[in-house]
Amino acid sequence: ATSHGKRLNYRLSDLRIFLAGMAMSKLHLLEGVSGTGKTTLPNAFANAVGGFAKKIEVQAGWRDKQDLLGYYNSFERIYRETPCMQYLYRAGLPYFSDAIIFIVLDEMNLSHPEQYFADFLSALEDPKSEPLISISDRGLPEVPERMVTTTGVQLKLPSNVWFIGTANQDETTFAFAPKTYDRAHVMELRSNAPLVQEKAPIQRKGPVSVK
Repeated sequence: ATSHGKRLNYRLSDLRIFLAGMAMSKLHLLEGVSGTGKTTLPNAFANAVGGFAKKIEVQAGWRDKQDLLGYYNSFERIYRETPCMQYLYRAGLPYFSDAIIFIVLDEMNLSHPEQYFADFLSALEDPKSEPLISISDRGLPEVPERMVTTTGVQLKLPSNVWFIGTANQDETTFAFAPKTYDRAHVMELRSNAPLVQEKAPIQRKGPVSVK
């Protein structure tokens, strides 16, 4: 695989496990030491299948979903959305509905995912239910048309979106709670990936369908 002119080496088994994990869970945890390609893998994979990947840098002070999605400023009467919120909404538009889309939560365990990602963990628990994330408990002015407004305002998680969390294990990070591991596909990327052939195999043309 290549990314921005850089040569990337990944084990074939890791690529197969990553692909198989997409059928298992909408949440992936990529663990390993720094420099093993945890952040680069979902970007390179998205490029290879004609999809998209958006990196969200998790901050150490995150405490709830407002840090990830934004909040409604009642004084200014405007919703201060984050890039993650904008990307999730865009992924649900018809134009992107058949594209494979990754939201990469870089260094996901710099803060507690069980706090800022709690609503997402609950929504992803039952794959058969409609995953909804509450944006506001009450109605808001000028709500985008694809929001759910039955009770308050909710955002439906598009079925073509996967969340990829990268995790370093050191003294600056937190350990994942069992409830996070239970809902996730977990991979450990090792260092010293094997060399690959100089000439890449012929790639298929056009994007790969979500189906």
